[in-house]
Amino acid sequence: MKIKAGEVEETVKNIMNRYLTGGEIEPNEFEYIKKYSRYLRNYKFIKR
Repeated sequence: MKIKAGEVEETVKNIMNRYLTGGEIEPNEFEYIKKYSRYLRNYKFIKR
């Protein structure tokens, strides 16, 4: 599955915004973030 530049960042930002405002995250969305976290090193919430 091909991903356009910026698409991952947008999706992850949307998911994280929902998470940080107390929303629910689906397991597949969590897997998505874990899968693409190596592309997102500059995001603070990925770093543990």
